[in-house]
Amino acid sequence: MKATFSYILTVFFLMFISLSGIAGITITSSPADTTINCGESESFLNTGQPVAITDCSSGGITITYTDVKVQSGACIIDSVITRTWEVTDACANSVTFDQVITIIDTAGPALSCPTTQVLHSSDGIDEIIGDYIPLATITDPCTDYTDLTIVQSPASGTNLPMGSNTINIQATDLCGNVSDCDFILEIYDTSGLYMIHYPNDTIVACDHSLDTALLGTGFGISTCPVSTVSYAYVDDVASGE
Repeated sequence: MKATFSYILTVFFLMFISLSGIAGITITSSPADTTINCGESESFLNTGQPVAITDCSSGGITITYTDVKVQSGACIIDSVITRTWEVTDACANSVTFDQVITIIDTAGPALSCPTTQVLHSSDGIDEIIGDYIPLATITDPCTDYTDLTIVQSPASGTNLPMGSNTINIQATDLCGNVSDCDFILEIYDTSGLYMIHYPNDTIVACDHSLDTALLGTGFGISTCPVSTVSYAYVDDVASGE
């Protein structure tokens, strides 16, 4: 008799729930735990959001979340967001669950070197180079510029020989991610003329114009302070076999 009475109460309670409109919430899709790189959007539009339905006959559902973010990992940039989702309906039913979003920094700074630079040698042998880091463009979405470690190689103050020299600039962020780039430093002799471009050898038809505007010209620089560079040429025409 006691068991029968309990069964009757249970059935009555279930019938009451059905008739009163109190219903449950079903999560049909929940966002998975995920890992994103520092600088990526932490918005649910990027990390996912739940989809839910309810049997409550009094209206729709409301989905909200709260975030708790803490530093986690060897790098100061690495962190973990615990996103607590809450789904409620008009019948005062509620469901909560957590989504874990891990934020890491694995990308190096964005680095762009200057174009080719020119330096003049005062002794015709070598020249002391300067600091070219301010000419580079360096950004990082997670590390402030002042916290980046930026190195030029060869360093400012180094003697380099005349000619073409490769300069490297390297940037490291707070998580140890490294980016680098190279540019050319041309060192010229300041003691006189220095040719930096020669026209290429070429083959033309016998009736082709020999105008240097078409065939190319040389280009040089001079350290002479009172004149510009002038150009002249002499053609040595040899007959064919």
